[in-house]
Formats: sequence, C-alpha cells, structure tokens
Amino acid sequence: MTDREDISLTALDGVTFDQAVPVYGSVFDEPYPEPALRDLVETSGSDGLVAVSEGRVVGFVVWRVILDEAEIITVGVDPAHQGRGLGETLMRAAMAAAAKKATVLYLEVGADNPGALRLYLKLGFEHIGLRKNYYRRADRSRVDAHVMKVGLTG
Repeated sequence: MTDREDISLTALDGVTFDQAVPVYGSVFDEPYPEPALRDLVETSGSDGLVAVSEGRVVGFVVWRVILDEAEIITVGVDPAHQGRGLGETLMRAAMAAAAKKATVLYLEVGADNPGALRLYLKLGFEHIGLRKNYYRRADRSRVDAHVMKVGLTG
C-alpha cells in the first residue's frame, strides 16, 4: 500500500467528511474548506474514499460516474503524509471502484503540480487537452489545467 505507514481506506461519509475538511483546506489552500468540499461531495453520482492513519483522515478522493464515464472530482493527501505512495493508493482504489460502472476515467490537474502529473502518467493517464487559466490560486493567479484520461477495465 504505502511506505512505512499503516493506512486503511474507508468510505467518505458524514463522520469521515468532517475529518477530511481540514485536510482539504491544507491541500488546496482553501479559506472555506467545508462548503467547498461539501459541494464536490454532493455532486450527482459522486462517491468517495478517505485514507485513515492512526485514527485520523490523512487523504481523500472523490469521483463521480455518469453513464459509462467517470471523473476524479478531487484528490488530496495531507502535506505531512505526501511522498509515501498514499495518493497512488487512493487513485488506484478510485479507479477500481469506477471501473465497476465506467469504461473511461477523466481528471484535470494544475500545470503547476508536477508530482500529480507524474503520478497520473504512471497510472496510465494520457494528456488529451489543456484548459487555459482554469484554476485560480490563493494569490489570485491563474494556472492552466491538463485534461487527462485513462481507460478502465472492470
């Protein structure tokens, strides 16, 4: 699963949502993480998982399936737990779950996030497009988003 860490994956639900909120805020520098994450989780067709270490949520992934297509809505790992393979563990679990209903999985990732780009390429995603100035960062700057996809097998 991950290096040097005892991690369990569990459903994103009412209890784990509350624990995931501060992680979301730290990953995305979000001043209002609860409503932002709630909007993503309540997206029609969405599902999610959290990663738990020592009784504490340290990562999350939310995806949605519509017909035979899936999309990663958000994924993040607490900065103190990054670099240990947890993002890959979460993504592989989401891919396996989405593959039960979908044949393809899409995501968007900021051009300023080379670690995530490397991970998605490792997982077989391919670059299919670019959304110019798609994300707005905390400092109000704009960042392009890479649009990526991977085929799923169920």
